[in-house]
Amino acid sequence: MKIIHNILIPTDFSDCAANAYQYGLLFADKWKAGLKLLHVVAPDYGVTDLARAGGYRHQGKD
Repeated sequence: MKIIHNILIPTDFSDCAANAYQYGLLFADKWKAGLKLLHVVAPDYGVTDLARAGGYRHQGKD
């Protein structure tokens, strides 16, 4: 059986994520594992911001 050292729980701070967190706490305690939370926020690039950041190249004829 593999030994679990860390548990990663993604969260969006919703009720479902809070429930997953509670399960993560139970498992971390049972297996003496570390618990890490992950919350990722995607940047909100507008069209002009994306072009300025170099993420968009116009391919059409001018």
